[in-house]
Formats: sequence, C-alpha cells, structure tokens
Amino acid sequence: MSAISAKDVAATTLPYDAGPGITFAHQDSLPKLPIADLHDTCRNYLSAVKPLQTPREHVDTVAAVKEFLKTDGPELQERLKKYASSKSSYIEQFCKLENHLAIISNKKLIEC
Repeated sequence: MSAISAKDVAATTLPYDAGPGITFAHQDSLPKLPIADLHDTCRNYLSAVKPLQTPREHVDTVAAVKEFLKTDGPELQERLKKYASSKSSYIEQFCKLENHLAIISNKKLIEC
C-alpha cells in the first residue's frame, strides 16, 4: 500500500481560504423556501406521529389537528406567509432560536 502524498491531497481539496463569504455568496439569488400547504403539513404530521402513538392517542391527535385546522391554523398560516414575505429565509430565525435553546438546555444540564 502506498502512502498518500500532500500533493495528492491538495489536488483533491479546495484551499482552506477560498475567499470571503463563499458559503453564502449566492444566498440572495436562491429561490425562497416555499411554505407548505397547511392541510398537507397536518396530514404529514399525522402520518409521522401515528407509529409512535397508541390507537387512542392517535384518535386524540387527529381530533386536535381537526380543531387546529378549524381555529388557529389558518390564521397562523397567514401570519407565517406575511412574516416570510419580508425575509430571505423565514425559517432561519427559528433555527437560530432552536440552537440557542439547545445551548441553554445543555448548559443547564451541565450545571445540575
């Protein structure tokens, strides 16, 4: 077995400093992330949780989703669409929040 030379590695990898902002250089030219239809989202949610639930739990979840679709769901969907219209990525802020909460949560676990 022959050793891999530094020259071989250099030929197959990008230079470490490929320039400023290369990761997000074309972010503004990418299409916006679409917002899924509310009914499709609820249907996908029910499919995802069904294997994790007892039959009784699933009946309760289906009822809760039907209630959500009749009450808060449509308004929240419209608010999300309005929020997303002014953002390059409507989900980015929520991902940052989730990461922040995970860090806080992990910190608390460590401090206990």
